[in-house]
Amino acid sequence: MKYDFDTVVDRSKNNAAKYDERIKKFGTDKVIPLWIADMDFKSPQPVIDTLTARAQEGIWGYTSRPASYFEAICNWQQRRHGWTIDRSLVSWSLGVVPALSMLVKLFTPEGSKVLIQTPVYGEFYDVSEAWNRTVVENKLVEKDGKWTVDWEDWERLLQEIVLHSSYEVLILDMGENGDEDFRLLEMCRKIYMPVLNDTLSVCKVTQFENLLRIWNKEKILEKTEKVHLPFHMDRISSDAYVEQLVWSELGDYIRELLRKERS
Repeated sequence: MKYDFDTVVDRSKNNAAKYDERIKKFGTDKVIPLWIADMDFKSPQPVIDTLTARAQEGIWGYTSRPASYFEAICNWQQRRHGWTIDRSLVSWSLGVVPALSMLVKLFTPEGSKVLIQTPVYGEFYDVSEAWNRTVVENKLVEKDGKWTVDWEDWERLLQEIVLHSSYEVLILDMGENGDEDFRLLEMCRKIYMPVLNDTLSVCKVTQFENLLRIWNKEKILEKTEKVHLPFHMDRISSDAYVEQLVWSELGDYIRELLRKERS
């Protein structure tokens, strides 16, 4: 469909937070409000028509989430990013910020420090400090027009966490990130690499190992241990995914690895 990106919509009378809260947040309204994920274009007409039709029903009670709700999310991620999501792992929250708030409360003890990399979404500060956590910054640095990690500061912060926190073990979930992660892997005492036996997974691991050798990072390989994690997600519901995962067979497996690491 053809869409109009040129029409200017006057938002001075619709209580737009991005404009009406500029003085509250920045002390002046002489700023361009790029701090919030809120576009100044009208929504697509099919969306307007669908919401209008629902509003015309005249009853707006609590809404359930049908299978099509989750299917739409899974299908969108597959089309846009080639990411196939296991439907059983999908849960929901009231929004990104409430989800961040819940995770901070769940995974960090009161009075502890939360590390964020700035510049970043301002709500990262709010959801941490609201639960009596102290925000610690690792400021990104701009180099050759690209934002990258300040690795010296990152290492200093990790040492500070180890020396001054009550954590016995510091666990970093690396995911599938870029080559810069090698710097972080070099700081780790032990690396556990979850592996699968399918052809694609084996090829990815082989590619990773070859890349380490090419870059003369064999020491990372020496402290890497491949592990086959137990995976019984069919017994975990999406409503309490995190809690059930922590106390599942997988959680027991990770705790046993840590016990061996400390012994």
